[in-house]
Amino acid sequence: GSSGLFKEILTVPAITLTSGQKKRINFTPFDLTFLGGPLFPAQALWVDSTAAPNADTPNAGTKELPFATVAYAITQAVASDGDVVILQAGHAETTTAIALNKAGVKIIGLGVGRNRPTLTATTAATDLLNVSAANCSLENVRLVGAASGVTALLDLSSAADDFYGYGLSFEHG
Repeated sequence: GSSGLFKEILTVPAITLTSGQKKRINFTPFDLTFLGGPLFPAQALWVDSTAAPNADTPNAGTKELPFATVAYAITQAVASDGDVVILQAGHAETTTAIALNKAGVKIIGLGVGRNRPTLTATTAATDLLNVSAANCSLENVRLVGAASGVTALLDLSSAADDFYGYGLSFEHG
């Protein structure tokens, strides 16, 4: 039946509980395997401006030592490899002209409401996020304009085919 198919798709380690013992089990997408391989087979690049330490250096990008900025994380991604940039809840940057220029990169923000990652545009006369590669996505992020000098919060070039945006919030500064 279908339960046999589910067992083949989802691999969960065995857990033994003794009588009266309570255990909370939490899974993230990174704990699951799908069709014989990990759900995210490429690298996960973590970004958190509130973490201490954080660093925009090649040896960073882990959950324990995240990058400080989205722009740097994108430079470390591999195009068309399924890399995922994960923005921690509460991450905040005031910046301009972030170039999402590597095909297939997915940026996912964690958090809910105002605790979602926030990218705020500076007063410069440029765009906040420029997407110039195909098959990219941006999910669960607040994009905030700081002043009237900002030309766009999200700019999709003609090369940004199949861009996917979900749960985005566009806000005035």
